[in-house]
Amino acid sequence: RNDCDNIEQTGIIIEFKELNPDQAGLTEIISYELSRDDGLGGSFTSIKGYIPYSLSTSYMDDTVILGRSYRYKYRAKNVNGWGNYSP
Repeated sequence: RNDCDNIEQTGIIIEFKELNPDQAGLTEIISYELSRDDGLGGSFTSIKGYIPYSLSTSYMDDTVILGRSYRYKYRAKNVNGWGNYSP
């Protein structure tokens, strides 16, 4: 879970750190996937990086609904496949 301090009137800016080679199994990262729940405690849906791939470590989520609390998680993909999601 990542706490979001970057809240704007038009959405939420999500930022996370790029993995270093040790964290990535000493291989190149192909993509970072960002997922978000529905703001009601429901299941997560991919919002960036699954298809198409993305190496960006920031995202402007402008589809949030005022008054809901959202949870975000991310994971990385290398030649061995997708890693585990962030806690």
